Amino acid sequence: MSQVEDKPPRPDEQNLRRDEFQILDNYFTEKSPTFVELRQVQREVWNLPSADTHFAQQAHRADTASPALQRRFFRMMQRIGHELHKAHNIIPPPLASPNLQVLDICMAPGGYSATVLKHNPTAQIFGLSLPETDGGHPVLLKDNPRVHVQFTDITMLAAEMGGAAIVPAGHPMAARC
Repeated sequence: MSQVEDKPPRPDEQNLRRDEFQILDNYFTEKSPTFVELRQVQREVWNLPSADTHFAQQAHRADTASPALQRRFFRMMQRIGHELHKAHNIIPPPLASPNLQVLDICMAPGGYSATVLKHNPTAQIFGLSLPETDGGHPVLLKDNPRVHVQFTDITMLAAEMGGAAIVPAGHPMAARC
């Protein structure tokens, strides 16, 4: 197994990432009280001494996952989706919602969408996922005419999120907005 050397981002890249995060954080803080509560829990977890080590290991595992481990993540996400559905009945059955449309943001590997299709096979899934060439993960969901995936960086969808001018002008992908 080869060693992966983590290189810290250059200062200009670090600032752009911070700006991107702040844009999304501000947007969701304004729009969602649930997001505000979750951010508080996140801050508490991040302050745990073991958090840095844990998250670094998780990120490394996800970014260097073998095909077998990618399938394991896919199945794990399916299990989580099924557990959520079982506990809260979140996916309406076809008779109750024959035209169900689902937006799966950050879709890869596709486990949550697979769960929706299992419980409502007539659902239409519209997924957004970071292209693998930009560091995204493969979508492992089987080909299905009811699944449509757009490979894009969601941070570049500023206009669709209600703020056309929120992507920093110095961002390398600002021209895409």
